[in-house]
Amino acid sequence: MYRVRQFLEAGLLTQTAETGRTGRVRRRYTAPGGFQLPFHLTPFGDLEAQLNMLTRHLDGLRTRAMARELTHYGQGGILLYRDASGNVTLEVEMPDGAARHAMMTQSRSDAFMDVLHLDDAQAARAQALLEELRSMRLGAYEPAVGRQPYLIQVALVRLTPEDVQELGAPPSS
Repeated sequence: MYRVRQFLEAGLLTQTAETGRTGRVRRRYTAPGGFQLPFHLTPFGDLEAQLNMLTRHLDGLRTRAMARELTHYGQGGILLYRDASGNVTLEVEMPDGAARHAMMTQSRSDAFMDVLHLDDAQAARAQALLEELRSMRLGAYEPAVGRQPYLIQVALVRLTPEDVQELGAPPSS
């Protein structure tokens, strides 16, 4: 009962019923389906640290799978050059011609990451496309004949001017 009283005081249990019995009362308790913990009580310093931990595995999986596909279809290396405005640019050299066509049609792999400056209508259209992708999840988690697993990792997040400055040069697509 000592622990039960501690949990009741902390809000981790709620008494839901009390029934009389010969000799003693029987109490029934339930725990909430979930509760909010402050970050200082978790192993994470803040929400950003938690999201980094939660997405680290998928980020690594994406990088590994992309490298495997590019290597298979003849990725040639890294292009390092000075662009028209004099900035040094670094890009992954993508296969071209038949190798790129084979990669796009046979592997169904593609990736796109960039910082885009969108107006409200364009951002709403991008959000609608994301919702369409999200609706594909229904029934697509389990393996089935004729299905190949794909990692889909997409984000539409509003950036601040400070985020863009921190990024420096925009990433290549």
